[in-house]
Amino acid sequence: MPSGQLQQTESRLLSLRVNSVCEKHFKDSEVLRNSTFYNEKTGTISAPMKWPKLKGNAVPSIFPGSPSYISSSSAIRESPSKKRQ
Repeated sequence: MPSGQLQQTESRLLSLRVNSVCEKHFKDSEVLRNSTFYNEKTGTISAPMKWPKLKGNAVPSIFPGSPSYISSSSAIRESPSKKRQ
């Protein structure tokens, strides 16, 4: 395969890897399905998103068909600054 085609294929694969995740592997609390905006005239507006997004601290933790010790229901980690207080 010529190097130009290889680079195009690699960039397509990287974009798929970055932009696509399966929400089945995340807790419902880590998936954002609605977007909320504030408008001075109308107040708070909420609308469903076309595609769900993950929260910044989301970590895949649900793996159907795997042993139970692999899928966890652990809480979100506390930041080091909160632990020090």
